[in-house]
Amino acid sequence: MKFFLLALIFCSPALAKTEPAKTEKTEALWKEWYVYSMGGEMIGYYEETAEKRGKDKQLAITQRWTEKEGGLSETYIGSVVHDNAALGPVAFFSERKGSGQTYRIDGRAKGSELLMTFKPVQPKGKDIKAAADLAPNMVLSNFLPYWLAKKEPNKGPYTFLAVVEDPRDGKFDARDGKAQPQAVTKKVGKETCRKIEISLDGTPGEWWITSAGKLCEVLLPVSQARLLLSTENEAKKAFGTP
Repeated sequence: MKFFLLALIFCSPALAKTEPAKTEKTEALWKEWYVYSMGGEMIGYYEETAEKRGKDKQLAITQRWTEKEGGLSETYIGSVVHDNAALGPVAFFSERKGSGQTYRIDGRAKGSELLMTFKPVQPKGKDIKAAADLAPNMVLSNFLPYWLAKKEPNKGPYTFLAVVEDPRDGKFDARDGKAQPQAVTKKVGKETCRKIEISLDGTPGEWWITSAGKLCEVLLPVSQARLLLSTENEAKKAFGTP
């Protein structure tokens, strides 16, 4: 199973090798490590890097996942959006390598559409292509915490369409979402995080994010899934990786 943030619910994340070239005006926003579990059992961890690309007026998030799923698998995901209030999709790329399934995914905004291709490598299969209309409230799932951080507490609910960058089944339909920010905060590690009550395709969850849009924690009671901000040492130790 995959987490993203949406992936906690829908499938699993992966990331990109062909992201736009960095410029001299690239600004690092954060670099963090996360662990996630199901029913209290460690499933995997990932590293996330976020940056602002001033010259291109874009924001980029990359993730590298390591998971247990019938053997170890590794997934790389790269997501890029416009650096504005709407965070409109620009492009994303995913690549997953594992004992059970290997694939690549490309997504590109072109005109008024988001064009996507799922390319199965192992087992072999035909490419799956899809297109979705670019809507004003559409956001790439890895940028959902960043999008939610700008919303005022005790207002809403805010509705959105979330595109999962790593749908293992190749189904790229945007997922309906609804979020209600709360005026409640707590500490997660060294971060002060605000509570967001959220529903994705009808599945309820509790998210905690910083004012800068960094994810702190995700709780999904239905599946007993938890995604938690950690450190590289803690993540690898908990996962049993040297």
